[in-house]
Amino acid sequence: ICPFFLICNPFPLHYKDISNTNLPAELLPKYTTLEYMLSHPAHAPPVFLFVVNTCLDADDLKALHDTLVVSLSLIPPYALVGLITFSTM
Repeated sequence: ICPFFLICNPFPLHYKDISNTNLPAELLPKYTTLEYMLSHPAHAPPVFLFVVNTCLDADDLKALHDTLVVSLSLIPPYALVGLITFSTM
């Protein structure tokens, strides 16, 4: 059950054919981002959740920062944004 809308979200019909040789795109390593289109208008603002590995060297952290700044500038002002960071000790 969806914790936001309190309804059951059925799996897509093509999931009935999943096998080791027939995987949906979201389980393939070459697809790092997936966007889903709703069949009806959403009743809540869009939500963007960034999950970021911060265990990077300085150059990669700078590139990450720059990419996040650009991404955030493209998000509508009424959207909800979340940030989850992780690293190693």
